[in-house]
Amino acid sequence: MEKKRDYMVIITVLSLLLVFTGLRLNHVISWSQSVFAPKALDEIVNYDVPQSYDWYEIKEVSDVYYIESDISIKPLNILDTLSGEIVYDSNIRIIVKLRNHGKKEVENPILEIIILDPFLRMRANWTRNLIEKELDKKTILKYGFPDLDSKIMGFWRLDSFLYDDMEEKILISYSSQDFSVQKRSYETVMLIIVTILVLIVAIVTVLNESKKLRDQILSMIARVRAKAEQNRNHVGLEKSPLTSYRQEINRKIWHWCTNCSNWPKDPASYTERARGPRVKISAKILCKECLAIEKAGTCIPHRM
Repeated sequence: MEKKRDYMVIITVLSLLLVFTGLRLNHVISWSQSVFAPKALDEIVNYDVPQSYDWYEIKEVSDVYYIESDISIKPLNILDTLSGEIVYDSNIRIIVKLRNHGKKEVENPILEIIILDPFLRMRANWTRNLIEKELDKKTILKYGFPDLDSKIMGFWRLDSFLYDDMEEKILISYSSQDFSVQKRSYETVMLIIVTILVLIVAIVTVLNESKKLRDQILSMIARVRAKAEQNRNHVGLEKSPLTSYRQEINRKIWHWCTNCSNWPKDPASYTERARGPRVKISAKILCKECLAIEKAGTCIPHRM
């Protein structure tokens, strides 16, 4: 039974290694970020009807400013993060990082996010006035794809615009990123199933091992208590090195209370030895009556 349990532990550990080492490192990093990253500040809402988008009319970025922008698009679902796929039926997390490396301050920063489908139709638009301190912080958004009968797969696009002064709309930073949207693949489904099964086996194994460890600890505590009880029963006599044991010849039992009914009295019928801290005698060959008398506090020890 013990060997079988050990084999289960080994199989579980190997299964976990196979699952997680089969993933790319960026998947593991993305998973941890999806768990520990702060929640989305706002949600990008889709248009009821897709809008036309004049992407070719984008203005040139002003050379007076120097704003660096970076866009990160990741699955919001932890299991999808494991596979690294952006699935149409799941939400995504959009992280926009802005850094002002220029000398000119942005007095009235306005951030605009536009989501385009593979046909370059505008599906959603999100605009927010930022304060100057937010330029060096992350803007985290949540987006869910339109609920359509016919799901639109392919390369979607996200455009990020940063303006200064809403009236004049001076474009001071622009960034664009394409991302692939697809159906959940068979490999992803299998990965999710295998991961869940491995986690279940790991949990069951840990519970079994914890029960075994608990039993071992309880057994050890019981042994320590029994030893302490035995030492407590002998503590009064151990302090007196003159106290002695007597054992009848051809008998195994040792006595030390003179008021024991079996106390050896004939000098020719017993052997005697001093009883002290250095003398070790197995509890199995100690007189039970002497133990009981000693525990009751009525033992009259014999002194050499």
